[in-house]
Amino acid sequence: MDEKDKLILYNLTKNSRRTYAALGSECGVSKERARYKIMQMTNGEPIRHFTTFINAPMLGYHCINIYVKLHNASERTESQIIQYLQNHDKVDWFCAGDGKWDMIISVITKNMAKFRNFMNEFEQLFGKFINEKSISVLVDEYVLSHDYLVDDGQRSVMYMTEDSKSITLDKKNIELVKILSMNARMPLVDLSKKLCISSDSVKYRIKWLQKHGIIIGFKLHLNYAYMKIDQNRLLLHLNSMSKDVKDRFLKNILNISNVIYVRNCIAPWDMELHILSSNRDVFRNILKQITNFIPGVVKSYDFMRVYDVHKMDYFPLKT
Repeated sequence: MDEKDKLILYNLTKNSRRTYAALGSECGVSKERARYKIMQMTNGEPIRHFTTFINAPMLGYHCINIYVKLHNASERTESQIIQYLQNHDKVDWFCAGDGKWDMIISVITKNMAKFRNFMNEFEQLFGKFINEKSISVLVDEYVLSHDYLVDDGQRSVMYMTEDSKSITLDKKNIELVKILSMNARMPLVDLSKKLCISSDSVKYRIKWLQKHGIIIGFKLHLNYAYMKIDQNRLLLHLNSMSKDVKDRFLKNILNISNVIYVRNCIAPWDMELHILSSNRDVFRNILKQITNFIPGVVKSYDFMRVYDVHKMDYFPLKT
């Protein structure tokens, strides 16, 4: 990728629904050149798809991560697990890796009873291959622009919290959210045909969903392996601290350009970070930076190297 490709990708991580004309203007290329470059970068090299970040708690859902350590699982068994999770309508994101954990499964569910049903079914199918598991319940999370791609990026933050007022959507808005969750760049005219409503109505509905916080932002699902970028999930165990100290610690983390995701949670740990790095030395330096921000804040940590994100669909539920 050349520098223009990186600049286009960076701007798409801030808003993947941005028009070709706007992208071209921001990146110093023509509208046609921006369109050509995006077409070149799709199909997983490095753009897998354009996704929409949906505020699930505002629709009445809980967001829960399941961390799994496998044992005695053959490649065939791992493939069966991956296929099962890819097809499950409560799994919005999951990845595989190694280290402390082998797999992270993100589930959205209306209540804990439905989550228990999911866990019972998963364990009945694959329980004999699970050595250990831990549950992490969302408090709030920050999804960040990929500032590491450029020298002087302006940090963009998408924020979601469990402490949200629930909103009920009509059928058309649910269908619209479902479509945009897997294709954020679908043109208005195509959306109008799928929904059997006018383009103006689609445009109004998207703005309404953004205004009311249902659509938090439009982003990318990238092929980091193609980009030769390592993904790392860092789990921080924190000591007790004042709100002021915690706010300063969080602010420092949000300013690290390689950090693209921060989640406060109820779990055996306190905070989850997703960190991108060009190599292990870069990751170790970031880790030192985080643990040394404010001495005594970080009690301990675990981490996992993520090899691949097998699913990213922020509204996988059946409509």
